[in-house]
Amino acid sequence: MSNHRAVVQSFLKSQPDRGCNLVSDGKAVRSYGHLVIAEWKGKGLVVYNYTSKNGGTSRSTSTTRHVNMVMEGAIVSGREFTLVNP
Repeated sequence: MSNHRAVVQSFLKSQPDRGCNLVSDGKAVRSYGHLVIAEWKGKGLVVYNYTSKNGGTSRSTSTTRHVNMVMEGAIVSGREFTLVNP
């Protein structure tokens, strides 16, 4: 079982991976195995704003951390993404 950052890195490479509460099938990454927090649409990365910032809808502290990890990972790896309020 991978840590959360490893799951995010796998997702950003379109690879499957699984952590304790974060799962990637390579096409989407899910918080707690069911809530899609980011996904590849066409050639673009879409991140769903399940945080309390920028008009988002916070689900939990952990899910907020997961979303922030995906955004940080995308920025560090130089990937552009679209942030969408669910």
